[in-house]
Amino acid sequence: MLALHGLRRGEIAGLTWEDVDLKNNRLSIHQVLVRNDKKEWVRKDTAKTKKGNRQIPIMIPELSAALSAVPVSKRFGAVCTCHVSNIYNRINRLCRAADIPEIGTHGCRHSFASLGHSLSVPINEMMLLGGWDDLATMQKIYTHIGEQEMLSAKNKFANFFEKT
Repeated sequence: MLALHGLRRGEIAGLTWEDVDLKNNRLSIHQVLVRNDKKEWVRKDTAKTKKGNRQIPIMIPELSAALSAVPVSKRFGAVCTCHVSNIYNRINRLCRAADIPEIGTHGCRHSFASLGHSLSVPINEMMLLGGWDDLATMQKIYTHIGEQEMLSAKNKFANFFEKT
């Protein structure tokens, strides 16, 4: 559910309970867990991009409920307690169980951007939520036009030409 909020794998792994504000229903993204030159996992006190440091609302009610269900006595350290490389595997396991294509963590980021595009969320808001610095990258790589949108566009053109 964190990946479906547009978080990168390193942001999910870097999220600590100090970054979770259940009272205001938001997450603070400002650190990541990444591999260094020696292939060791290290915590960095800055996100991947300049705009990566951000506050995002918790938009999936089930995520808010799951976080709230964790006893207060256990709300310390990392939110995601599995090894960082297991995040990808867990997402793909859920995909297989749902009989949908495996997409991994980064695929959820694409889905987040595409869903925002499909819901007509303004591009500047999507960039803030997802922590993208570059508009061109977000538009070219992350927002995929769905089949329904293609059908809608086709129908609009067909209706126009029928009337003309």
